[in-house]
Amino acid sequence: MFVKTKSFVQASFLLLAFFFLGSCKTTKNKFFNKAYHKTTTRYNWYFNAKESYKSGVNRLETQHKDDFNELLSIYPLGTDKDAQSISPQMDKALKKCAQAISKHSMLIKGKEYNRWIDDCYLLIGKAYFYKKEHIKGVEAFRLVSRQFEGLTSSYEAKIWLVKSFVEANDLGSADLMLEDILSDEDFPAELNKELALVMAHYHIRQKDYSPAIMELEEAISLTKKKREKSRYLYIVAQLHYYQENYSAATNYFSKVIRISPDYEMTFNAK
Repeated sequence: MFVKTKSFVQASFLLLAFFFLGSCKTTKNKFFNKAYHKTTTRYNWYFNAKESYKSGVNRLETQHKDDFNELLSIYPLGTDKDAQSISPQMDKALKKCAQAISKHSMLIKGKEYNRWIDDCYLLIGKAYFYKKEHIKGVEAFRLVSRQFEGLTSSYEAKIWLVKSFVEANDLGSADLMLEDILSDEDFPAELNKELALVMAHYHIRQKDYSPAIMELEEAISLTKKKREKSRYLYIVAQLHYYQENYSAATNYFSKVIRISPDYEMTFNAK
């Protein structure tokens, strides 16, 4: 009797689960539909995609070696060979995000009702950026900036568009995108640091060092991690040195020595 009851309960549960999952269509804007697709996207596909992406970025940063005789890059992206070495991690992230969008996007009458889909598209753009496939990355970032206009992800996508344009040496497009960002009064304060960094990156690429220093100083004031802050301080010191402002350069190198956890950077700052 117990076995039969247990079997009946299991069968009933499976039937209920089948009914529930079968009813969760991506074309119906219902509470349970949205809850199911949001939860599945976030904790399955997107989580695994982001973990793989982070693994690739960490590997890139670990194997990156700075040449302290040259101006340090704000973004240590490495060489084409370095980009190839993290392709497995980035490809996995791309695959997971594509599957999430394919299975769980709730684009109904032009509006997306799954709040994690924009994050998936944004992560796709970032993965392509680190693979140095900037055309594909730009496509993803543009989609986010247009389809999810007004959301934080759309502003973040615009920042990554500037980064992509600068890396591709398309400074004209970078300039236009920066104008668009700076004219938007609704730009979220939480992205001010990233905006300052990308503007500094843009100015450095043009060898326009004075505004680059100003933007880096803004980014430094918003940075808490010592390793990250010391890198920006070192770059500011280098920029002052290139401008033959040796007193300011010495001052910033001294700041690096005080806070940098990196022995090699501290040694070269002396």
